[in-house]
Amino acid sequence: MGAFVRLAGLLAATGLVLGGIGERPPRLPPMEGGGGASLPDWPADTPWTMPDLGLCIDRPGEITLTGATLEHSDGLRLDAFAVREADWTGTRYPAPADGSGVATLEDYGFDPADRTIDTVCPADETDPDAPLMQLGLQFSKPSDATARGAVVALTYDSAGQSFVHRIWFELVLCEGPVDAAGCQPF
Repeated sequence: MGAFVRLAGLLAATGLVLGGIGERPPRLPPMEGGGGASLPDWPADTPWTMPDLGLCIDRPGEITLTGATLEHSDGLRLDAFAVREADWTGTRYPAPADGSGVATLEDYGFDPADRTIDTVCPADETDPDAPLMQLGLQFSKPSDATARGAVVALTYDSAGQSFVHRIWFELVLCEGPVDAAGCQPF
């Protein structure tokens, strides 16, 4: 009986030690759908920023974004990225008055050093007041020629592990009018 009690105690202690190993760290949940834009007459080296992608994590904790790249690019550059607490009303952060997107992350009130997401996804995803983080992405092109890119790959660390999150987004910065050949999305 004594050996059984010691074995049971050892197994219980092992379970306590190993119990945390199977826990999954916070992750960015998959996004449904996608989107994109074609912008006419876009000049070289002029930033275009998308400031309003909502992000959250699937459980308490935090993640840190470590990179953002375009998986498919024909001249389009993803120059910078950052996150901030969401402001869907547009009252907390500045925005270009003309709404053109001709702006940097800083123009939209992002701090390029902010890359931590610690907001848990709401149970009711349809709640417009649910807290989220906003991801800002700043793009440009090196010449006046039409440039395009698709699928933003965000790399991030969570509890010492690295992950990739894909955002199905396409952007075309056109040389001429939006209805010109080559300016249409894929």
